[in-house]
Amino acid sequence: MIKIIIAEDQQLILKDLCNKISKIDDDINIVATAINGADAYEKIIDLRPDIVFTDINMPIMDGIQMIEKVKSKNIDTRFVVISGYKDFEYARAAIKVGVDEYLLKPILIEDIKKILNNLKSKISMKQNDYEQHIIDKLINSTVTDKPTINTNFDYKYYYVILFVAGPYSSFTIDFDTQFTQILNNIDLMNISKNYLGIDDRMFLTKGKNNNEMVGIWASNHDYSNNIRLFCDEVISICNEKDVFLTVGLSRPIKHIDNIGITSQIVRTVLKKKIVFSQSNILDCSKNDMYVHNHRIFLTDNIEKSIKFMVQNNQKDNFISTCLDLIKTLKENSATQLEIDKCLKSLKDICNTYILSEYNISDIDIKIDECISSSSNYDELSSNIKFIFNEFIDDYNKNTLKNNSMNDIIQSSKEYIKSHFSEDININDIASLFSVSPTYFSRLFKKEVGIPPVVYLTRYRLEKACEYFDNTEFTVKEVSELCGYSDPFYFSKAFKSIIGVSPKTYKSKIKA
Repeated sequence: MIKIIIAEDQQLILKDLCNKISKIDDDINIVATAINGADAYEKIIDLRPDIVFTDINMPIMDGIQMIEKVKSKNIDTRFVVISGYKDFEYARAAIKVGVDEYLLKPILIEDIKKILNNLKSKISMKQNDYEQHIIDKLINSTVTDKPTINTNFDYKYYYVILFVAGPYSSFTIDFDTQFTQILNNIDLMNISKNYLGIDDRMFLTKGKNNNEMVGIWASNHDYSNNIRLFCDEVISICNEKDVFLTVGLSRPIKHIDNIGITSQIVRTVLKKKIVFSQSNILDCSKNDMYVHNHRIFLTDNIEKSIKFMVQNNQKDNFISTCLDLIKTLKENSATQLEIDKCLKSLKDICNTYILSEYNISDIDIKIDECISSSSNYDELSSNIKFIFNEFIDDYNKNTLKNNSMNDIIQSSKEYIKSHFSEDININDIASLFSVSPTYFSRLFKKEVGIPPVVYLTRYRLEKACEYFDNTEFTVKEVSELCGYSDPFYFSKAFKSIIGVSPKTYKSKIKA
């Protein structure tokens, strides 16, 4: 409703103007009239009208003086000056004080209609901007810090709708991902028009993170079903873009000033309930939304296996187990919070055994970034594999700074010579120097010219020949002395390297 005050000292003109304005639009309310500038000023201060029609030449205080005085109070009112004078000085004075329209007597209804249509459009735009500003302030307000509302939000129900494209971002500092512009590129306001009731309204404001949007659905009816249909359409559009969308939907709120705390509640629920890589609507009006029974996927047996792999530098097995764990998370439709806890538990195991020299907060940030930037489980697996590969390899490289290359190779040779008769393998040797078996094998071959497994085999068989040359031990006894529990396998390895079987070699020595 547009509020109007008319100031005119001539009663007949005042009455005629009131009648004509009243006939133009039902959305107009003449809240007061005045016969002089001083009276008009007092009523404007008290009633805060949207538009004031005022004559220029009035007693006590003329129209120009009254307008200047009102504007000094920073009251947002539109002024239409009425004058029977075509004198340029009056028009110039009116323009100088910032009037919006100039109406000449005799007053025609067509002129009034044209002026009112123009001013109503400006008032409506400004009112919408102000209401949007209030919504923006309320969304970011706290219980103790609410903005003053100087406008009528007279809807019966308000719904908070939180849209999150892709994973929930847990970063305190926002950063761009593939999801940043998704919601900005969808015309949510236009889509909502298909579901809004008559006189209902949708407000949109930016969320806490770049991949979020907050909607406020204002209605005089229970349109919860329409809201879900609206959300379903937005989800469908996102799915076509291969992006999963999570929507948090509040219960209906009766007071507009509660949307700030309600949006925080919706955000808290969504953060704990968002299912990674699946589009979903989370109805926060349901009680079960506030029960958070997070499942544990990193069982004691898996944890023991991982600890063993980490302790023994079995990087490939560790990475494989991590990927299997992610596959299990996918099969069980894990929440993002469950995935986060699981991956950071893996990080804690690594920290205990091999990553103690690193800044653990950096690894946490990398895991957060990994989850926040992955659109599906394939991307998540690839990103996690890269993170743990990088840290384990960096650890191995840093370890080698404290153990020179030659020292490691020389020490590994000495270890082989001292323990060749035991059931040892390359994994055992690599773990002594806190490097992965793959990295150790590559390093050993580079320095010695052959892989460590070949070096171990050759040394064992050289010792076997010495036993055959200098003792009366049987083939089975020599195989055990050289670290082979299986005589058949020993014979096969012996013939492959020496060229003849152990039995033949031994008989030639005797001859």
